[in-house]
Amino acid sequence: MKTGIISILGAILLVLTPSLPASASDSGAITITMTGVETVISISLDKTNWPLGDVTENAEYKTDPEATWCTITNAGNVNVALSTKGAHAGSDPLMWALSNDGTNDGFGSYPEYALWYHIAMDSEESYTSITLTETPMKKDGENITLDADAQKQFGLKLLTPDSFPSEYIGKEVTTHITISAVKA
Repeated sequence: MKTGIISILGAILLVLTPSLPASASDSGAITITMTGVETVISISLDKTNWPLGDVTENAEYKTDPEATWCTITNAGNVNVALSTKGAHAGSDPLMWALSNDGTNDGFGSYPEYALWYHIAMDSEESYTSITLTETPMKKDGENITLDADAQKQFGLKLLTPDSFPSEYIGKEVTTHITISAVKA
């Protein structure tokens, strides 16, 4: 039996963008006044841990509820595009390698596990792999953008390695998922 915890990190960025209001006077001249307007890119998550407890070999685990377990909110003032990036589990030593193809059939000498997310209101059973490469989040095959003050809900699914080396039995395994946002 393994104990697992999955953490989710939200990335926050700040960018300054000038705003250019224009006005016309009676003489036909145009006056342009520049005022710096802060553009804030900020996302928040209502859940940042998925404490699974003991897990078994070659088993799937889903958040409950499946697609509405976590809410991501655009707390900034601009529309953002969202992306995900996963990580290998454990660091000293590496215990499980994150799959790049959604399988758990092994990664060299390391057991391999898979992670997916499912966006609420997406097609039934539509899960998207989370890999080591930062990848745009998708819903029904389209990249997700989130308007200012808007929210999306999602859930996670885990496939544990097909076997655990005996020295890992009973040890806690932790991994991280990074969800980031950039101006859309």
